[in-house]
Order: sequence, then C-alpha cells, then structure tokens
Amino acid sequence: MPHPRKRILYVDHYPEICEMIRDALTDFEVATAYTMAGGLERAKEERFDIVVIEHYLSDGTGLDLCCHIRDFNQQIPILLCSIYKSITEQEALAAGAQGLIKKFPYFVQDLEQSILRLLAPT
Repeated sequence: MPHPRKRILYVDHYPEICEMIRDALTDFEVATAYTMAGGLERAKEERFDIVVIEHYLSDGTGLDLCCHIRDFNQQIPILLCSIYKSITEQEALAAGAQGLIKKFPYFVQDLEQSILRLLAPT
C-alpha cells in the first residue's frame, strides 16, 4: 500500500507564489492560504505535516501566525520565509519556527531541502 503524501500548508499573500510552490513540490500535497486568518483557520481545522509561512501577510505577520499556531500545536514543524531582511533567523526561532528561508534566489530548492530535513524520520 503506498504511503500518503505529506501535507504542507503554505501561507502567502501572493496566489501566484502559492501556485508556483504547489506546482514545484509535486511529491507533497500542498494546501494554501492567502491571509493570516485563513492560515490559522486551516491549521486549526486540518492536519498538516508542516507549515510554511511568508513573513508579510495582508492581515499580520508570519511571526504572529507562528505564535498563534504554537498556542494549540507545539509539535508541527513551521518554516518562515521572506524576501526581505526585516526578519532574522533568531526571531523566527523565538516565535517557535524551526527556521527561516530567504525567498530568492534558490527558494524552491532551499524550501524542499528544509522540508525533507524536517520531515525525515528520526
């Protein structure tokens, strides 16, 4: 019996980036949300293996969403991502994330490697 694909919640205010990630990460089932509120609702109602959050959202920040998810789920791996240098790895870790990925120039490759590392059996 084949194993079900791991589920990723990808939260980004740009639908085009969400679609790009969904198209690129074909080994995973990628669900998306475009706002902090939408990401929080999906994280509460559905089961995901990992959450990836863009730092800038139309209704809050990735740090805020990470903290809200940590209020009810301490185990799920969370990665923050940003194109800007306004968030640091230390801030991401302090909010409860497992890391920060810069969106360019190798975002998709770096993201996939980080996801595989975090989901690898221990």
